[in-house]
Amino acid sequence: MENNDDEVNFRIIVLIVSVTCLIFSIVLIVYNYFKKEETYETMPNVSWPFINLKDQDGNNVNMLCIRGPITEKKDEDFLRHSLSKGVKYIGCSSYLSYPNQCNNPAYGCEKPFLVDGKRMEEYVVGWCHCFRDPENYIKDGLPRILISESDFSDNMKLKPDKSKKKQYDFICYCPKDKSCNNGWHFHNKNWLLTKKTIEVLCNHMGLKGLLVGREDCEIDLKQPKLLERKEWFSYYNFIDKIKESKIMIISSTEDASPRVLTEALTVDVPVLVNDSILGGWKYINEKTGVFYNGNNIIEKTSLLLNRIRKNELKPREYYFSKYGIKKSGKELKDFLKMINPEFTECDYVYFPVS
Repeated sequence: MENNDDEVNFRIIVLIVSVTCLIFSIVLIVYNYFKKEETYETMPNVSWPFINLKDQDGNNVNMLCIRGPITEKKDEDFLRHSLSKGVKYIGCSSYLSYPNQCNNPAYGCEKPFLVDGKRMEEYVVGWCHCFRDPENYIKDGLPRILISESDFSDNMKLKPDKSKKKQYDFICYCPKDKSCNNGWHFHNKNWLLTKKTIEVLCNHMGLKGLLVGREDCEIDLKQPKLLERKEWFSYYNFIDKIKESKIMIISSTEDASPRVLTEALTVDVPVLVNDSILGGWKYINEKTGVFYNGNNIIEKTSLLLNRIRKNELKPREYYFSKYGIKKSGKELKDFLKMINPEFTECDYVYFPVS
């Protein structure tokens, strides 16, 4: 009788174990099913501070990019939600000193850019940067690559126009702020250096220029007719004005991805660039332009104009030999594939610059 009881108990234990395993298997199947359903079939279209990455056909690839600080709750919520669905991110330095705390006194730079107390590097699998010294901006150990949104300026299909006569010796761009003496653009575009450069070029070199922006801000000019001023142009009209200029002056300091610089290069206009610029420094060489600062404006401008006269500069040719959608896009695709083996199969990837 005792043996029969043992056999019954054994069968009950086997039954319980079997039922438990069956229930566990069903739960696992259901979990995996719903987990699969919770992932994005295609990447959603996003906006600042996020950006979609595109393949050669203009389709969204299966990763997203964070290119600026997340400062609003809706964007924090989207980041958390998308991460929970398995979305992988890269970071891109396209805004001031991001991901570091910025230096612009006109924009909430008094605290670092954090989400849930963490730096942005904690949420991404790699980083596209613009820095000469990336170790001072990006957390150690995170894969990184020297690629900027401005590497893809040929997305706008800009071309030189040899029929356009050079109307200006130089062109400057510095959008207005509420005040002439402070503001976001005052810092980012370095109005103080821009203003000084204009005064030196007009007053001491007799050059004719065009200033786009800050039309009402004071500039000390001995001959005001040497400087044409216009508050704003539509995009392609602005590009036409660049084409009508011998050189473009970029005085920016904390500018991570100066697209106006590469736009000038794509239309074959050389550049005079602040030697302290944060990003965009990599484009400057003997074929594209010259670095300068407030102490050598005449010397460096003269050097650049002399190179133009000698036909030594090839800005467009150089830009397309190193950058552009296909070249930089292949480099970006290889980087993304390295850090994410499940990355979309494609020929190249680009930032949809606009």
